[in-house]
Amino acid sequence: MKNKFAPTTVLAIQATIAIILCFVIGYYFQLEKSYWAVLTALLLISQTWGESLKKAFDRIAMTILGGFTGTLIFILIKGYLYLLFPIMMLTIFFMVYSFGYSFKSSAFFVTMFVVFLFGMIGHWDFQLLEIRIYETILGATIAVLTSLIFMPSHAKSNFKYQARNYVAQCKELIDKSFNIASHSENAIIITDLRDKLFKSLNQLSETYNTSTYEMLVTLVPRKEARQLLNNYSVLIHYVTSLLEASPFFHYQLLTEESKKQLKEVQHTLLQNISIIIYKFDQQNNEKSIESLDFKLDTLTESCLLALKTNNEVSAGTMHMISFIYYVRKINEVLLDLEKL
Repeated sequence: MKNKFAPTTVLAIQATIAIILCFVIGYYFQLEKSYWAVLTALLLISQTWGESLKKAFDRIAMTILGGFTGTLIFILIKGYLYLLFPIMMLTIFFMVYSFGYSFKSSAFFVTMFVVFLFGMIGHWDFQLLEIRIYETILGATIAVLTSLIFMPSHAKSNFKYQARNYVAQCKELIDKSFNIASHSENAIIITDLRDKLFKSLNQLSETYNTSTYEMLVTLVPRKEARQLLNNYSVLIHYVTSLLEASPFFHYQLLTEESKKQLKEVQHTLLQNISIIIYKFDQQNNEKSIESLDFKLDTLTESCLLALKTNNEVSAGTMHMISFIYYVRKINEVLLDLEKL
């Protein structure tokens, strides 16, 4: 069932429930440092329960690794406490630096910082490390269960939504590539369009990685999702290559008949992409993706004839043929997507 609340509202509700559960369990079992479980649960509540699960695994693993590493370092320099402050400052530097780059790294250095901080202002030993680990496991477990039971959001649904938008972006970029090739649109937008598409693919890849944790728990096969992501990765290669070749297409050399053929190819390719988008929207669509081989073969012959007639250099030939080649490969990827 789809949540009626905004994502931030759902996160707030889930975080509140998780914190209450941590306090209740900590009070009932008289846990020594239940605030560690509270902080862990608060940090791990995420947009989807798959993401919470992924972060939980990472947090627990890095807490164990960082805890043992920090504890061993603390024991080794215990007789040389003047070394503790510079080591802790170095740990703080890497902790803050990794916040925006890697959750695993930040979790590792946060745990090391806790070890050194407790060692500097009070006491730290392996018993405290054991408490730190099981409190982290408790907080992580509560965060995952809360995300799964209370108003859950699934990474698989996000993957489908992002994939649909990604394909729609590819359609827009292909349309612009044809327009640039026909000089009806300015080529100055190429870099922004390409960067935007790569960013969307990176987000899609991250969502896929998160959804694999859900699939692992629910025992759902990952092969189909992996194939989809592979096809999207191939698609971006040909779409961006098409875009980069478009300014060098010698449209002015084409005959009126060839220009008409190019327009037909553009229309058919965009229609084929729309069929893939209809599948995401679960709309009834009786049309199948149309092969472009015959139209592209005819267009290739027309382009070669136009270039030969106007005595254009071989570089011009390569750009035009490359453009048509990328159109062919894009349509082949669409045919593969239709089968999945």
